[in-house]
Amino acid sequence: GAATVLLSSGSDLVGRLEVAAGAIEICAPADLGLRVHGDADFGDTTYNGLLRVGDAWETPNLSIATHVTELDVSAQAGSVVVNPAGGCK
Repeated sequence: GAATVLLSSGSDLVGRLEVAAGAIEICAPADLGLRVHGDADFGDTTYNGLLRVGDAWETPNLSIATHVTELDVSAQAGSVVVNPAGGCK
């Protein structure tokens, strides 16, 4: 299966997303600070627009964002894409 997660810039959020044999698209507005910790066992993770900082991927505006979302993501024979090219569908 497939799912799309639309994040909001209006509040802070901490969460975990897991996918097995499927796909998750995560869409974050430009003004949201986003930090993603992720792993892929036989899966793929793509972090468009995020920078690698230590063991996480972060938006460039993380330190100045009014609100921050922190996610742990896991792909087991599936895929996780943050801010897919062409936007979320």
